[in-house]
Parts: sequence; structure tokens; C-alpha cells
Amino acid sequence: QRLFNYQIMAKKYSYSSKIINSTKEDLINKIAYIKNSDDIKNNYLNEINKLETALNNQALVISNIRHNYIELIENKIACELKDLYLNNASFKIKITTTNYNINGQDHIEFMFSANKGTTIKPLAQVASGGELSRLLLALKTIQINNQNTLFIFDEIDSGVSGEVADAIGKKMSSLAQKNDIIAITHLPQVAIYAKNHLYISKSITKDMTTSNYEYLSDDRIVNQIAKMISGDNISDSAIIHAQELLKNANK
Repeated sequence: QRLFNYQIMAKKYSYSSKIINSTKEDLINKIAYIKNSDDIKNNYLNEINKLETALNNQALVISNIRHNYIELIENKIACELKDLYLNNASFKIKITTTNYNINGQDHIEFMFSANKGTTIKPLAQVASGGELSRLLLALKTIQINNQNTLFIFDEIDSGVSGEVADAIGKKMSSLAQKNDIIAITHLPQVAIYAKNHLYISKSITKDMTTSNYEYLSDDRIVNQIAKMISGDNISDSAIIHAQELLKNANK
């Protein structure tokens, strides 16, 4: 009777004897799995509990490290901001517990106030473009260690001018003593502190736009700085001013 049933199955499903035996073993295993499902479920739950405990412990370690360094980072940022003409600015780091993510169980928010007496609020709500630029430079400054590192600042001086731009230029020049700094800028007060100057231009050929660069000689550096000062019509006074700026920056 069993052989007859096998023959019916083989004919119905077009199975060979090897496939029938394999299918039988698979079904036996599935039945055993169903019968033992409670034990298997409990094993998985125990494993999940172990993983949750390990996750909680690791998240706590990371959170404790962050809390231990908050005051140090805030103090360092305060010192850097003073160099960038934000003497009365307040910078705080707010950490709250949230759902697990790749960074642990912490939600980190930068709080900022540019002026004394104003309420400190989330950075994204209150900082102007110039303040954001200076704060970013301050953050990058305290991040840099004694190893030679390459940093690229793409118009980090956006939204500033005058003495603040000069302070940013000096700060980047200081960083460049032990690190490689590439700065894209439109401000003469920043450009004058560079040791090497490259001029970036765009050209269109056959409906294709390409970017080009070239190193500037000393004379062309003066001309480009003067152009930053006075625009396309470079005056004699702009040339003199550019020469003075470069001379003072190289002292």
C-alpha cells in the first residue's frame, strides 16, 4: 500500500525517488519544528533578551563617554569663538534619550546664543550664516589633532566680512601649521593667508561645462586679491591695498 501511494505521488508531482525521500525528510523536519515551536520560541526570546542587555550596556557606555566630554568640548568651543569675534556667545550640548539608532540611544542637539542675555535655543533656529560659519570652524579646530590631516573648507567664511573674515583667515592659517588646509573663498581677508593660490575657472565647450585650475604667480595673486576688493575694474588703489594685505598676512 505504501509503495502504491509512493507511485501515485511520483506520478502526480513528477517526482523521482530521490526527490520524494528528500521532500519526506523536509516535511518531517517541519512537523518537528511545529511540535517544538514553544521551545524554539523561548530560545529565541532568551537570545533577544541577552542581545537587548548587551545593547543597553553598550549604549550606556557610549552615553557616559559623551556626558564626560560635554563640558570640555563646550569650554574649548567658547575659547575658539572668542577668537572669531563671538565673545558673548553661548554654546551648549543637549543630550536626550531616544530610540536606538546607529549612534546609540542619544539624541544630540547643539544649543546656541550669539549675544549675552538672549535665550539659548537650538542652533538651527537662531544662528545666522556668519555665526554658523564660525561655529563650524570652531568645531573643526577642536577636532584637529597633532597628526597631519587634510581639511577642505568650502566657503566656510560665508556671511562674514571685515575683521571677522580676517580672524577666520588667521585661524585657518594657524591650523595649516600642522595640517593641510584647502579653502575655497571669495574674501580677500581669507585668501591672503594662503601659502599657495589656485585660480578656479569654468569654461563651456560643445555644450559641456568643465572646471579648470591654475597656480598663480606672485603678480597674479596681487591682481586677484585686488579684483576681490574692487571688482573687475581693478584700480591702482586696489592693487596697493592688496599688496599691503599680503604683506601684513606674511609677517
